[in-house]
Amino acid sequence: MTFANRKFIGFLGAATVVIVAEYILVLSDGVIAGQMLGEKALGAANMLMPIFMVVSFFTWLLAVGTSIVYSDAMARMQRERAANLAGQGLVASVLLGLALGVTVFAVKGLYVGFMASDAETTGHALGYLNWYPLVVFLEAIDLLLLYLVYTDGGAVSCTVSYCAQVVVNIVLSYGLCAGKWGLPRLGMGGIALGTVAAYLSGVAMLLPRFLRRGRCGVRFAPKFLPNDFVRSLQLSFGDASSGLFQALLLFVATKYIILLWGPDTLPVATVAFFVVRLSLFFNGVGIALQPIETVYHGEGNTAGINGLVRFAACISVLEGLFLTVVVFIAPDLIASAVGIDNPEHVSEASHAARWTCVGLTGYALAYMLNSHYQYIGRPGRSVKLTSLAFFIVPVALLFAFGGRISGMNGVWVSIAAGPAIAVAVLQIRPLLRSLKSAKSRRKTHVWSVDASDPASYRKLLASIEKSLPREAPGETVQQILHALTLSLDQIRGKNGNDRRVHAEITVKPERDGVRVIVRDDGVHFAIEGLEHPVRHLPASGFNRNIFVLALPGDSFGRRYEVLRGYDLSPDEIKEIVDLEDRSFDARYHTTLEQECALFKSNREGGVVVRDRETGAIVAYMMILPVADETYDLIRQGVLLDTALDPEKVILKYDSPGIYHLFFASVIVAPAHRSARMVTALVDAMVEDFIALAERGIFTDRMVADVVSGDGRKFCRLFGFEKVGESDHDSLIYEISIMPPRIRMDTAAIRRLKAVYAEHQN
Repeated sequence: MTFANRKFIGFLGAATVVIVAEYILVLSDGVIAGQMLGEKALGAANMLMPIFMVVSFFTWLLAVGTSIVYSDAMARMQRERAANLAGQGLVASVLLGLALGVTVFAVKGLYVGFMASDAETTGHALGYLNWYPLVVFLEAIDLLLLYLVYTDGGAVSCTVSYCAQVVVNIVLSYGLCAGKWGLPRLGMGGIALGTVAAYLSGVAMLLPRFLRRGRCGVRFAPKFLPNDFVRSLQLSFGDASSGLFQALLLFVATKYIILLWGPDTLPVATVAFFVVRLSLFFNGVGIALQPIETVYHGEGNTAGINGLVRFAACISVLEGLFLTVVVFIAPDLIASAVGIDNPEHVSEASHAARWTCVGLTGYALAYMLNSHYQYIGRPGRSVKLTSLAFFIVPVALLFAFGGRISGMNGVWVSIAAGPAIAVAVLQIRPLLRSLKSAKSRRKTHVWSVDASDPASYRKLLASIEKSLPREAPGETVQQILHALTLSLDQIRGKNGNDRRVHAEITVKPERDGVRVIVRDDGVHFAIEGLEHPVRHLPASGFNRNIFVLALPGDSFGRRYEVLRGYDLSPDEIKEIVDLEDRSFDARYHTTLEQECALFKSNREGGVVVRDRETGAIVAYMMILPVADETYDLIRQGVLLDTALDPEKVILKYDSPGIYHLFFASVIVAPAHRSARMVTALVDAMVEDFIALAERGIFTDRMVADVVSGDGRKFCRLFGFEKVGESDHDSLIYEISIMPPRIRMDTAAIRRLKAVYAEHQN
């Protein structure tokens, strides 16, 4: 078993416990209602399921989205921003809970009346809904706390909290419903009050853990971050939408069944929907994917992602088949467990369960792929999958075959077959594309090894040696193998010679050398003594060390180091100002304060080349996203960039969308000018464009205000077209990036064109 698969199984265990507890928490109210109050109460609980799921959609939307942007901030070491995001999320969850609770209270009568049920079922439904607004309020807060605590490494706290909620809910709901242990007999209202107590206990357990987090303290002077808030909703919509579309499906199917066969058939529908809701178990696979796949995605580790997703798909299929067999063997047990005692209804419910369970494997794959698309920055595809799998296809089949296949069996077939059909249709094109392009991709190689066994990992070095670029001289190969040996020896030593530790080695050929990533499941520490800079970036649940070894055959990689703007110190920014002063006329000079303001406005906009021998900055490029009005003024030639107010016109890449870019500057010191230097700058810029595209951030055009002859040469080489002259003796150039009209041809540019072509399709 590979390192990633092993970690995935470990995460899956904890995630499944939480999901199972959540499933029991959600469905226990219906089971208690059926057992204690009869089939009419069971039908009422089923009739209310769409409301429960719509509420869950909004609470998941906020909780999952907040945890994603919070995790991103922590990964970037932006602790203050992470604290603000956590505080903002908690305040938003309180406001959301209030808004949803008021809405449910306002529409409960309209909803129950629209479903046109009988008087007894209506009474049970209203009895529950009278107290349900309190459930809604606490659910919003509880789920937000759950995801933030889980993201901060509190999986055990989350598991204990959910298990406690299940116990409290079952005990108090039963006691208050039936009037046991001296408690009042409140019927459906008592079941709702038991759920209120359960969520209250969850909040009470998670809130202290949330407030005493070691990595980031919450500041309760909540700072509203609108861009981050909107981005969080965009990132989580695909994940949350699965519940929304399932709610719409159950709403349509419930109304359809009542119209055709009457409200007395609702208990039978409850069993079928009970089976559909078993698909909630499959969310555990998606939760387990997140800690590993998001790291792979950030590294550009396609090989790691593909292997992990294949393994997750196999686990999803096994889970689906397992639950299918269980339900198929014991459908009568499910019917009796939810409180159906009418023999005719038991028989019909058993048929419904068997028909519906056949589709559980399709549901499992749909849930897994939905999470996968979210983690690789494809929320649009995620929404397309969930809408087709959980609503559009099943509803289309429902109206086509619902009443035509042996009574209600057509309904169950439609609900079961929808996800499998949607997954099959959506995956055909990506599968064909991956097979077509597999041979042309330069693969990243990934190996797993037992780091506690020197003999096993030394055998692995032979395979690693074969994977290294052919142009790598023997001296470089030995240097890489020696570095890996030292790394694995340190892992073994830090964890004790007798402790079993698993590791993964990723070797990724890059422009200037070979990137090596060593991760292990032992204690967190930075590898030392490799004669190469090592970045120690621990991820959730495992240790990670990254270093790059330049190929001696690449003289550029030996001499120069390419940096990004967010890596620069104030002294290095001063070097850039000095370089500009030597390169441009005085009227185009900027002060140190202006340059620092530009970098502060967008830390992702700069590319810098440093001479390794002297430590000096020798080349520099800045590309900034600007407001539409600013872009138009620059293109018209009436705005000099030294007059820009960064706080007002320079944008941050806070949310997915299409941005206009200003190519603000490109400078190469005379002694270091070469075609290889230009290519290095361009490739670094293009790699940034690719990384932004993975976050849903694209650009359609870029403008440049060119003040030097060398700048004009660069623009023509790159593919810019002259569009006019400015009123300050410069030329204005522009280029289309969507689709990319770049004239140069490098491997990075070809990848960029492929990424943008896929986005436009």
